[in-house]
Amino acid sequence: YHAQRNKFGEIDGIAIIANEVSEQVLLYKKLRDSETHFRMMADLMPAKISNADAQGNVIYFNQNWLDFTDLDFEELKGMGYEKLIHPEDVVEFRENFKKASDEGVNSEMELRFMDKDGAAVWHLNRASPIKDNNGKIKMWVGVTSDISQQIAIRERNLSTYEAHSKGLEDLVTIRTNELQAVNERLLFKNEELMRMNMELEAFAYITSHDLQEPLRKINIFSGRILEKDDQHLSDKSKIYFKNIRDAVERMQRLIKDLFAFSHLSTAEQHFERVDLKSFIDEVKKTLSEDIKEKQATIEILSSAKINVITFQFHQLVINLISNSLKFSRPDVKPHIVIKAKNFQTGDTPPEGLSNNTSYCHISFSDNGIGFEKEYSERIFEVFQKLHGKEQYSGTGIGLAIVKKIIDNHNGVITTKSEINKGTTFDIFIPNN
Repeated sequence: YHAQRNKFGEIDGIAIIANEVSEQVLLYKKLRDSETHFRMMADLMPAKISNADAQGNVIYFNQNWLDFTDLDFEELKGMGYEKLIHPEDVVEFRENFKKASDEGVNSEMELRFMDKDGAAVWHLNRASPIKDNNGKIKMWVGVTSDISQQIAIRERNLSTYEAHSKGLEDLVTIRTNELQAVNERLLFKNEELMRMNMELEAFAYITSHDLQEPLRKINIFSGRILEKDDQHLSDKSKIYFKNIRDAVERMQRLIKDLFAFSHLSTAEQHFERVDLKSFIDEVKKTLSEDIKEKQATIEILSSAKINVITFQFHQLVINLISNSLKFSRPDVKPHIVIKAKNFQTGDTPPEGLSNNTSYCHISFSDNGIGFEKEYSERIFEVFQKLHGKEQYSGTGIGLAIVKKIIDNHNGVITTKSEINKGTTFDIFIPNN
């Protein structure tokens, strides 16, 4: 709300401006839900989990930490948790963390923490850095495990250690390896959640009002100029305005594709068993104008029942067929052939798939322009384009979305192609 004043400075009206922010609110809600999910998982973990900022100031402790210390978060946040470390271990801890922070590597050491009764309890403390795209440390994930039992065994057998060194060493090694394996699994889960949050944060930023609103205004005002002042513009000026609107359209399409790609990481994954042909029929209706313009034919040689996340797989089929239509040869009518069959027992699956799992093999083949063999992996990378925007429009995210969808289905996608002979995409997804 903004007061409007007349020439005497008196308020004679109020300007009211409202902006649509539903998209941002929904994205921020997803971020909060993701953080809540992480904290619920961390509270259920048997280890003590913590997060710290880049400087080592702790910003989160799970419930195990609070139960162990009988202190609340306000008493432990920041560097306050150092008062829990045994005085003899504080200096070594600081040196260890500084070295890890300077080198950007994991920090790991055995040290004693004081419990709520004042007893010193041995722990294996490990902190791993989470880095941004530039390699700068953004935060630390800490996993601290009680190893007092292993330490007690080591100390009780100290007098007979030389005689039984190998057996004791094996026991300690086994237990340490077990603890490290648990820590690795916990860290992987934590890092996966952190990466997911970072993707959402980045996407929420670029799709905020500061990016969307100027694009809409540029498009509206340039359109009005072309509509109302057409007779006053030179041919060159008209071309300039057309280039402006084309650039805006490409940017808006990029934002839409980024949203689709980011959404794949956090969307609910509900599987249904459906016939592949139903997806093809729906996509043919959706792309009917493009298919008609290109005089393309889409042939389904064989279909199969598949277990998929329906809205994601619908997007996958749209992207693959659109890709074939876009990269068709100018003098050849596009011909897309789709086949599906269940993988037979005894067949050797492609690399990355288990021999003990039943798969469905789906192939999309076309007679388009193709590409060199060296690009068969790169085409699935975000923003990877083999041709300039002058030749073929697009954002370079379409096939990255396809790859992400296949990853969400625990499957594999491969491709083979030849210049001017077309491209085939082979998809393998589990049957159950």
